[in-house]
Amino acid sequence: MFNYTFLVKHFGYKKVELCLNNNFTKYIQSYYSDFPKQLSKNKFGYVFYEFESDFIFHCGLGEFDDLEFKKFEHYISLLPAFTVENICYLLSIIDLNYKIIDNPFVFSNIEIDFYSSSLLIDTYGKLIYIKQLKELIMYSNFSENSELSLIRDNSSDIFNFAIRYNDKEDKVLDVFKKIFTPTDLSLFQLLKYNTPLQKRNSVSKYFGVLTHNHKSKALEFVRRANKYFPSGMENLKWTPKNEIIWNDLKYQDFRLLKNSFYNS
Repeated sequence: MFNYTFLVKHFGYKKVELCLNNNFTKYIQSYYSDFPKQLSKNKFGYVFYEFESDFIFHCGLGEFDDLEFKKFEHYISLLPAFTVENICYLLSIIDLNYKIIDNPFVFSNIEIDFYSSSLLIDTYGKLIYIKQLKELIMYSNFSENSELSLIRDNSSDIFNFAIRYNDKEDKVLDVFKKIFTPTDLSLFQLLKYNTPLQKRNSVSKYFGVLTHNHKSKALEFVRRANKYFPSGMENLKWTPKNEIIWNDLKYQDFRLLKNSFYNS
């Protein structure tokens, strides 16, 4: 496995004092439509950016410390392949402030429900994205309840349910107990087992949170990162062809793991 830690010399996180007037605070301000309200709650924000150009990939609010920012170096050192999907996943688990995942690029919890895990291959069996929740709901079985069927037929309802799930509303968690995967595991159990926990989570000690899949930002990252690859490592740069090859290998790993579990 190639070591991609040379990228920490060119990309990283920066803590931003929101009362200052600079390009970083302007970007955060433009990102949050309710910025004045957020400013009353937060003194600091953060950006993930390219050092050379100050190009910002994404931002957030809250007091991340230097140790949190070092997660990028930790996870990039474990990166198995330089793909858009892997980078998108890597940035998401940092941004969501999850507890350190020891083996982020190793399939986990798939023995709980192989069917559902097959929809979570991009994130190695972990439930991270709202779109994954949508897919799980689309292919799940519902108990006799017309309201649940309406959720499946309406994308905005699914999005609202995801937001309410992040707030851990009891009513939403109760609804998820009535939605079952084709292998009869409730969505409630799946979220409990497969959503990584946050480091600081005052809402629930049992469930993490979900986010959007910012694939366009990850694509911009790999395109910009390509120019920093050392001489002789050009074949490891991101290309659409390499993305297909590396993702296919990941799917093969999942299938082999699934077969070995069933045959054991």
